[in-house]
Amino acid sequence: MTNVLEKYADFIVKKQTDYHIKERSVSKMMILGHVGIQNYYNKVSSASTRSALEKIAERLLARQPQNYNQPNVDMVELSSSAKEYARMHGYGCTMQRMEFEYEYRPAEPMNIPELLPPSEVIDYTEHDALMNQYMKQYRFEEGKPMRLCAPGMVSDEKLENFRKELNENGLGEDIDWRGVIEDFSSMDIRFGNVERLETKADYIASRYAVLKDRIQTQYAGDEQKAQMDKLDSIYNQAKEEMADTYAKNIGGFYEDLGQTGVIEDMRSSVLAMVDEREAAYETYLAGAGDYANLKDSEDSWLAQDDAYLAARLRDSFAADGGNIQSGSSQAVYSGDDLTFAGVYAKSLSQQIKDAGHVWEVWRPCESDSELGKFLAKQYQDTRQIVADAGISDKLAGIIQNTFRPFMEKFMDVLDGQIDKNLARVESKPWMGGVLRLDYINRNAVYRMYLSIIGK
Repeated sequence: MTNVLEKYADFIVKKQTDYHIKERSVSKMMILGHVGIQNYYNKVSSASTRSALEKIAERLLARQPQNYNQPNVDMVELSSSAKEYARMHGYGCTMQRMEFEYEYRPAEPMNIPELLPPSEVIDYTEHDALMNQYMKQYRFEEGKPMRLCAPGMVSDEKLENFRKELNENGLGEDIDWRGVIEDFSSMDIRFGNVERLETKADYIASRYAVLKDRIQTQYAGDEQKAQMDKLDSIYNQAKEEMADTYAKNIGGFYEDLGQTGVIEDMRSSVLAMVDEREAAYETYLAGAGDYANLKDSEDSWLAQDDAYLAARLRDSFAADGGNIQSGSSQAVYSGDDLTFAGVYAKSLSQQIKDAGHVWEVWRPCESDSELGKFLAKQYQDTRQIVADAGISDKLAGIIQNTFRPFMEKFMDVLDGQIDKNLARVESKPWMGGVLRLDYINRNAVYRMYLSIIGK
């Protein structure tokens, strides 16, 4: 699926060259009104590190270029008293535009690490496992004073001494259920993390497989059953949270665009996907041998760290070309389908949310046919991407059928921005010749759109 999304992103980047403009001095316009730069201009991401799939998804969200004709407007408003003063002393007070040039330099990206829950972290090293065990000493205990500690406060010397203690004493025979519960929290799927759906599924599936193997090896009889019941309860709760939130946020988005039955189909497919991955890891683990390469390791305590073992299981499974069979009758959509559907929904949702930033409705417009051309190109790009993606016919049909409803929502938001222009002119009539006051001409949009796509 990563290869598909990479092709998706490369395809879109190629298409964007038609819109690309070289960095140059930008003319800003001063009109009567309010001083400031539009708040969406040059926003900087707070994440400095992302997985390859996240970066691809980010490029997908940017696939439709902003309308570069949109000005960044600085405005200065003359007070009513200033206007009156000008009138009394014979000065003209007419609407005029003052243009000036300046050189725009993008801000340097902020190097702020993104805080992710364990289920979304790609790499989990020996150092990570050691730090995780060290920080468990500072867990909050009811009735006891709270001790504060952060990873950045731990010196290398302290960490090394702690590692030696672990090698001497081990982690103990009991499973750290509190740690499992904490690591299986934050399993919700939303637009902000939908590209990591399969990462989260792999996390809980591999962790479950490792813990199940440990319980079956370490316990017997009633105690084994009690431990398995506890594991199943935690696992099922995490899995249900993933399925419910994905169905609500992603499936709900498609149903809002007129597609029926998507919520339940996507919910059952997420559940099936996680179970299929757990079965695959469990089968692989049975014959994997020393998959974590701990046979000759001096850090014997790692053999008791189920989070570390699960990370090594995922690595070994992937290195051996692990294949996850999708044969469940409940799986209407595959894991690839679900990831693609989520990233595409995220892209459309962001465009709807930021419609006024994607397409300029600040100034008067002679014709909305250009908007029709813009949307037609997006539809053509989407159709080509879907054809190359290898997703199921069912999902391909849903994506195609959502585009017209998406167009309507997109134009609804643009009309909402124009409503704000109308409200501004109502309180400041002298701005009537500057702002766009007529709603989107949907007939003009659709005439151009249909003339391009041919139906």
